[in-house]
Amino acid sequence: MNESGSGPTLRSYLVTLRRRKWWVAGFVLLGLAASLALSLTEAKQYSATAQLLVQSSGQGANLGTTQPVTTTDVQTDLQLVTSAPVVKAVRAELGSAPGIST
Repeated sequence: MNESGSGPTLRSYLVTLRRRKWWVAGFVLLGLAASLALSLTEAKQYSATAQLLVQSSGQGANLGTTQPVTTTDVQTDLQLVTSAPVVKAVRAELGSAPGIST
Protein backbone atom coordinates (compact mmCIF):
# COMPACT_ATOMS: atom_id res chain seq x y z
CA MET A 1 0.00 0.00 0.00
CA ASN A 2 2.77 2.44 0.98
CA GLU A 3 5.91 3.11 -0.89
CA SER A 4 9.06 1.86 0.74
CA GLY A 5 10.49 4.40 3.19
CA SER A 6 7.46 6.68 3.40
CA GLY A 7 5.19 6.99 6.42
CA PRO A 8 1.51 6.17 6.56
CA THR A 9 -0.81 8.45 4.67
CA LEU A 10 -4.34 9.57 5.33
CA ARG A 11 -5.52 7.24 2.60
CA SER A 12 -3.90 4.23 4.32
CA TYR A 13 -5.58 5.19 7.62
CA LEU A 14 -8.95 5.46 5.91
CA VAL A 15 -8.51 2.10 4.20
CA THR A 16 -7.62 0.46 7.53
CA LEU A 17 -10.54 2.17 9.23
CA ARG A 18 -12.91 1.02 6.48
CA ARG A 19 -11.68 -2.57 6.87
CA ARG A 20 -12.17 -2.44 10.63
CA LYS A 21 -15.47 -0.51 10.61
CA TRP A 22 -17.35 -3.23 12.50
CA TRP A 23 -14.74 -3.25 15.27
CA VAL A 24 -14.92 0.53 15.52
CA ALA A 25 -18.73 0.49 15.58
CA GLY A 26 -18.69 -2.24 18.23
CA PHE A 27 -16.36 -0.30 20.52
CA VAL A 28 -18.39 2.87 20.05
CA LEU A 29 -21.60 1.05 20.98
CA LEU A 30 -19.91 -0.64 23.92
CA GLY A 31 -18.71 2.72 25.26
CA LEU A 32 -22.16 4.24 24.72
CA ALA A 33 -23.86 1.36 26.56
CA ALA A 34 -21.38 1.55 29.45
CA SER A 35 -21.81 5.31 29.87
CA LEU A 36 -25.60 5.05 29.67
CA ALA A 37 -25.67 2.26 32.27
CA LEU A 38 -23.41 4.26 34.58
CA SER A 39 -25.46 7.44 34.28
CA LEU A 40 -28.74 5.61 34.92
CA THR A 41 -27.47 3.76 38.00
CA GLU A 42 -25.72 6.71 39.68
CA ALA A 43 -27.66 8.52 42.38
CA LYS A 44 -28.63 12.02 41.37
CA GLN A 45 -26.73 14.68 43.28
CA TYR A 46 -27.79 18.26 43.48
CA SER A 47 -26.37 21.06 45.53
CA ALA A 48 -27.24 24.67 46.00
CA THR A 49 -26.26 27.50 48.24
CA ALA A 50 -28.13 30.54 49.40
CA GLN A 51 -27.18 33.59 51.34
CA LEU A 52 -29.43 35.50 53.67
CA LEU A 53 -29.01 39.26 53.33
CA VAL A 54 -29.94 41.02 56.53
CA GLN A 55 -30.51 44.75 56.33
CA SER A 56 -31.66 47.21 58.91
CA SER A 57 -35.37 47.86 58.85
CA GLY A 58 -34.89 51.52 58.09
CA GLN A 59 -37.21 52.61 60.90
CA GLY A 60 -34.77 55.33 61.80
CA ALA A 61 -34.62 56.58 58.23
CA ASN A 62 -36.94 59.47 58.98
CA LEU A 63 -34.54 60.67 61.63
CA GLY A 64 -31.54 60.41 59.32
CA THR A 65 -29.94 57.58 61.30
CA THR A 66 -29.68 53.88 60.54
CA GLN A 67 -29.67 51.15 63.10
CA PRO A 68 -26.96 48.50 62.87
CA VAL A 69 -27.93 44.88 62.28
CA THR A 70 -27.62 42.89 65.48
CA THR A 71 -27.12 39.21 66.15
CA THR A 72 -30.74 39.07 67.28
CA ASP A 73 -31.87 40.32 63.86
CA VAL A 74 -29.85 37.60 62.15
CA GLN A 75 -31.19 34.88 64.47
CA THR A 76 -34.76 36.10 63.91
CA ASP A 77 -34.34 35.98 60.12
CA LEU A 78 -32.75 32.54 60.37
CA GLN A 79 -35.71 31.29 62.42
CA LEU A 80 -38.10 32.67 59.81
CA VAL A 81 -36.26 30.91 56.98
CA THR A 82 -36.24 27.58 58.84
CA SER A 83 -39.84 27.85 60.07
CA ALA A 84 -42.44 25.16 59.38
CA PRO A 85 -44.38 27.12 56.69
CA VAL A 86 -41.18 27.76 54.73
CA VAL A 87 -40.05 24.12 55.04
CA LYS A 88 -43.53 23.00 53.92
CA ALA A 89 -43.39 25.29 50.87
CA VAL A 90 -39.92 23.98 49.97
CA ARG A 91 -41.11 20.38 50.30
CA ALA A 92 -44.09 21.14 48.07
CA GLU A 93 -41.83 22.67 45.44
CA LEU A 94 -38.87 20.26 45.58
CA GLY A 95 -40.37 17.10 47.02
CA SER A 96 -38.07 17.22 50.07
CA ALA A 97 -36.57 19.75 52.41
CA PRO A 98 -32.80 20.11 52.20
CA GLY A 99 -30.69 20.48 55.30
CA ILE A 100 -29.82 23.98 56.40
CA SER A 101 -26.41 24.76 57.81
CA THR A 102 -25.55 28.01 59.49
